Amino acid sequence: MSAIFACREAVRLANQSLDHPLTLIQRIELRTHLAMCQACRVYRRQSRALSRTIARGAQAGLLVPVTVELSPAARGRIAQALRQRLTTGDQKDV
Repeated sequence: MSAIFACREAVRLANQSLDHPLTLIQRIELRTHLAMCQACRVYRRQSRALSRTIARGAQAGLLVPVTVELSPAARGRIAQALRQRLTTGDQKDV
């Protein structure tokens, strides 16, 4: 990977860094990109703030598990969209 890469890769590394340390090369690549891209700097700052807020809430016992139940119609729409993506090879973000 080159030192200058797409925002999508910078976002992936920024998210990954919230869960575990990046390699030296990954840190250098991310920092190089962040030095040039204000949008990714803002994204990283917001992601870190959100992560810290969630961690504080969990430590304080403020978060409760949530179970989401999807209707059969919603499950069908999701399954249909996944099948379509698999057959067409469509990789666009939803």
